[in-house]
Amino acid sequence: MAHFTHLFHACAVHESRFTIHYSPPFEMTFRRLSAKYLEPGFMWLMVFGIIALCQPWVGWLHAWGVSITFLGLVGFSIFSKIKPLPEED
Repeated sequence: MAHFTHLFHACAVHESRFTIHYSPPFEMTFRRLSAKYLEPGFMWLMVFGIIALCQPWVGWLHAWGVSITFLGLVGFSIFSKIKPLPEED
């Protein structure tokens, strides 16, 4: 039971009722999701678009290379502006 103590923020006895308030150790907010997954994902989409534009073997990939790069650029520009809030101690 000792290894589950980090999951519970507070235990209180109130009016002969025992209540447990659950506080997850890590909460994934949209700002954290943006910084951790979306921003790097769109960065890699830009890199993939440049590689797709420069390769000569697959015609449709070469034709869509500029559009893929542009989509990655717009997505990266949007999600790089959304930074996670500073964590409270």
